[in-house]
Amino acid sequence: MDFNRALKYVRDRLPWNKIPEHPREIRINDNEYNSLKEHKYCDNSISTGKYNIFTFIPQNLLEQFTRIANIYFLVISVLQVATGLSPTGRIGTLIPLVVVVLFQLIKDGVEDLKRHIADRQVNKSKTTVLKNNSAEEIFWENLKVGEIVRIQQDQYFPADLICLSSSELGGLCYIETSNLDGETNLKIRRSLHATSTMTEEELYNLKATIICQQPNNLIYKFDGTLAFQNTPTNVLPIEIEQILPRGAVLKNTKVIYGLTIYTGRHTKLMMNSNAAVRKVSKVERYTNITIIVLFVIIVFVTILCSFGIGMWQTFHSKSWYLFTGFKDSAPISALKGLVTFFILFSSFIPISLFISMELAKLFQARHLMDQDLNMYYEKEDIPAVVKTSTLNEELGQVEHIFSDKTGTLTQNVMDFLKFSINGTEFGTGTTEIGRAAAIRNGSHHLTTCHDDDRPSEWISPIRNSNFYDKRIMNGAWKHHPLKNEINQFLILLSICHTVIPQHDPITNQIKYQASSPDENALVAGAAQLGFVFTKRTPTHITIQLENEQFLEFQILNVIEFTSTRKRMSIIVKSISENGNPSDDKIYIMTKGADNVMIPLLSKSSSLEIFDSIRNFAQEGLRTLVCAQREISEIEYQEWNSNHYQSAISNVNDKERCLQEAACLIECDLQIIGASAIEDKLQNDVPNVILELMSAGIKLWVLTGDKQETAINIGFACNLLNQSTKLILLQKISQLELNQLLESNVNQIQQEICQRAVVVDGDCLQSILEDHQLERVFLQLCLYCNAVICCRVSPLQKSLVVSLVKKYLPRCVTLAIGDGANDVSMIQSAHIGVGISGQEGLQASRASDYSIAQFSFLKPLLLVHGRFNYRRITKLILYCIYKAAIISLCQFWFIWFNAFTGSSIYDGFVLIFFSLLFTAAPIIVYGVFDRDVSCATSLNVPKLYAYGQKCEYYNMKVLAGWLLTATWHSLCCFFVPMLAIGATTELSNGRPADYLHFQCMVYACVVVVANLKVGLESGSWTFFHHLSIWGSILGYFVFVAIFAGAYPAVDKIIPSSAPPLIVDFRYQFRNGFFEFYHSANHWVYWFVMLLAVVLSLGKDVLWKAIKQNIRIGDMLQQVYHVAQYLEKTRGPTDEIELMNQCKELYMCLSPPVRKIKSENKCACL
Repeated sequence: MDFNRALKYVRDRLPWNKIPEHPREIRINDNEYNSLKEHKYCDNSISTGKYNIFTFIPQNLLEQFTRIANIYFLVISVLQVATGLSPTGRIGTLIPLVVVVLFQLIKDGVEDLKRHIADRQVNKSKTTVLKNNSAEEIFWENLKVGEIVRIQQDQYFPADLICLSSSELGGLCYIETSNLDGETNLKIRRSLHATSTMTEEELYNLKATIICQQPNNLIYKFDGTLAFQNTPTNVLPIEIEQILPRGAVLKNTKVIYGLTIYTGRHTKLMMNSNAAVRKVSKVERYTNITIIVLFVIIVFVTILCSFGIGMWQTFHSKSWYLFTGFKDSAPISALKGLVTFFILFSSFIPISLFISMELAKLFQARHLMDQDLNMYYEKEDIPAVVKTSTLNEELGQVEHIFSDKTGTLTQNVMDFLKFSINGTEFGTGTTEIGRAAAIRNGSHHLTTCHDDDRPSEWISPIRNSNFYDKRIMNGAWKHHPLKNEINQFLILLSICHTVIPQHDPITNQIKYQASSPDENALVAGAAQLGFVFTKRTPTHITIQLENEQFLEFQILNVIEFTSTRKRMSIIVKSISENGNPSDDKIYIMTKGADNVMIPLLSKSSSLEIFDSIRNFAQEGLRTLVCAQREISEIEYQEWNSNHYQSAISNVNDKERCLQEAACLIECDLQIIGASAIEDKLQNDVPNVILELMSAGIKLWVLTGDKQETAINIGFACNLLNQSTKLILLQKISQLELNQLLESNVNQIQQEICQRAVVVDGDCLQSILEDHQLERVFLQLCLYCNAVICCRVSPLQKSLVVSLVKKYLPRCVTLAIGDGANDVSMIQSAHIGVGISGQEGLQASRASDYSIAQFSFLKPLLLVHGRFNYRRITKLILYCIYKAAIISLCQFWFIWFNAFTGSSIYDGFVLIFFSLLFTAAPIIVYGVFDRDVSCATSLNVPKLYAYGQKCEYYNMKVLAGWLLTATWHSLCCFFVPMLAIGATTELSNGRPADYLHFQCMVYACVVVVANLKVGLESGSWTFFHHLSIWGSILGYFVFVAIFAGAYPAVDKIIPSSAPPLIVDFRYQFRNGFFEFYHSANHWVYWFVMLLAVVLSLGKDVLWKAIKQNIRIGDMLQQVYHVAQYLEKTRGPTDEIELMNQCKELYMCLSPPVRKIKSENKCACL
């Protein structure tokens, strides 16, 4: 149960907190109106803490006791304290429970205190407000809706603001939004045209009404209107380009004035700061099932022993040595026995399990994964970051990886490389992907256009452009037969964008700030060919040509790119050429994906260019089609006034209306050209993909690129190879699609060859809308080595992940991406990995793990994932084992004490067993243990299958550990019993009795349990030695010290003290004082040695047999060979391992998964 999310859900729906459904109305400089209760505007203070001083303890305790394990131990504690039937004292479970709860309480409290301190620092920051005809400084927390603030350069915005005016020409300002979306590039914002020239004095008396959306979490969308009080019918639209969000920073702008519209928890920053849903790993879910199994065992044993006490009392009630007989009848004794034995065997469920897991995972994350230099990107100083340590072991069980392409497999550093006009291609050079395609096609060199003309030593003078073609460079294009078309194309590239130019006063160079790397590359390409974009205002754009000539255009409208439209358009009027008036012609210029642009082209457009687009796609280049047309003044005015202005003024459905308006003007376009941009593969991507596929992981590449580009990138990164047969799925009828899918499934079952599925977005949409098609499609994908989904939307990426989770519930999925369009996919997968890349940090912030390069996925999974899966599963099994061994000794004792329910241990020593004497070794194991070296784990990816097949943690393995615990408990119980029976007296002359027997059994259990960790360890580090030998030695030192302190305790605590205190004194004596008498006799130490040898000797013998005689399945045998090779020759690799056990190795295969049937729920 996610308690905090449930609490927030209830709190947000309280009448005084619920956000109204009608639009928000704000009056500028009218605090009296804006303060009316019906508006429900919140104050500007923020609180990211979960608790306050009054709710901390009750809320935290309520959270902790929503966990089943805590409820279980609370019930046991109540039974111990309240019933008087506890055989282990009144505090045997209460103290460990208090320790666990107190540890979590302190941990949560410290974390929340840090959040409150940070909140106070923010709330007490100061800002300048214009009111009462003066500027006054106030705390952020006192800022109110409707007030105007003055923000200076490098200051943060204290709330969500509308930019009213700016010190920059044209009302521009620049902001950095890295706190919101992680993007460090500057964004341009514009003040409202009607207020952009107002001075501070004029703003004091500004009276106007704002109608806008109620608060929401949409960072890139805003709809609103402004009407001045003196002209209420003249409604002016407000768009996202006027919004200055809280948390952003003002850059390169001296001062701006902004109107406060959203405050406090209603700001977009806070609306996007909701806590992520807690993900539960597959191992943790299985652990919950294991606890249920253990609980059933406890109930069974409790009933068995209760029946035993009833039967024993029935047959022995008249025995001569029972002088007083029995106080209760046999049935009553059996009923009381249910409580007694339930308490006695309650320790069968380990109370230390979850705290041990949490500590181990925390250390794994903070001291191993975050600090791993193999996942540190030195070039950008970006380390790996673990954000959800609860999934550490899940990294070792991944079977499906869903990867974005741009910025994930590629560098997302775009270079303008080529373009085509009327089918004539310009630009030289072959990409890495192009070379792979050439080799695949049997050609040693892929020639597109004069590739040999590019000098090997040539370096582009402009960043983000790698264009070279001597036919048109250095002004030579003016003499080319296509000079007019080249001129139009380069002008379009220089104008149709949202790039911001920044002039460096020191170098006198222009640096471009773009919302996407593609736009940066297009503008850079045009600049390299002499069309330099130099200036932009809200209404004008300027291009500098050669010989200091200029072109100036008036910006009439900008219809920006969206993931739905997949294109952008700009409408401009040519107003000046080199200072002289131009022809005042109006043009619409559009660039977008080829499949989107084709329907927008006029019938007279030449389609020869699409052959060039296919050639570019063969090289893996990103292509855009560029088109334009001239618009008459009448047509423009009619469209602008009747469609565009009404669309941007629509507060409720602006996006849809704007898209409909765009479709009316984006039509009958004349194709100008097509651009080709190179996005190189990241370092080592092909090798990493081969290794991951060798580990039995299926890769799905989900990209917005066209099919040819996606396929060629698949070959370039080794997702596909020469022998791979491609199954292409494109848009056809559902009946035909179903037949095609089924025929391919049947064919694959009969043929043995490598296959891959390539499906486009339209076909994928048809599949996702039909349950039968979903099942057949997924069955086909499971038979294939790889899957490529092209032309997919962000929503489709998420739906594909959900599809695999829906029908393959046993499989662990991982999604990796770098952009905002990957967030839904990352959040849908079991594990989300974000790349801190060129597209900002949104994907990284939404992820569970953040890395800088795709290649770091290899050590993340094959090293940390594999090690952590083994560590955590062994930790869980060990905690169950040590709880079982100490509980089973109780069970054997019952058969020798007439089923009275007496405990062989006192409650005091039981407390220390889990929390002190056996706690450290398994936590050290869970953090540091390795069965093979990191190099071997990387070089032999087949070993990763242990996690995929759940080899370390399943019912069979659990049963093995319980059987081992049974054998160890028999040795630890019966060896001391036989020794006590053969020993008449100890060294001090006292006869050996029950208390001495208790000391021997307990010591044997402590020593055996600690040494068991060492036996399971794959490597012995300093910390292994310290924890194991330290725990054993610490036990004896601890007991000796407390035994010596008993006389003092006996004097301090009188017999008249409260029952709990007297019980403490009694247990203190039984638990520790008798140690002196036992430890002084050689039998004590001999018994311990014999119990250890008998207990662990069986385990050592079984390990030797498995490793030398090769007992077990093929995977285990290969694993043992790898361990042997490493111990004898050092770190091994796949080739050496194959030479040693080739037949076994080649037979290894990933786990076969069946699709979940409609009427059955798959178990874990």
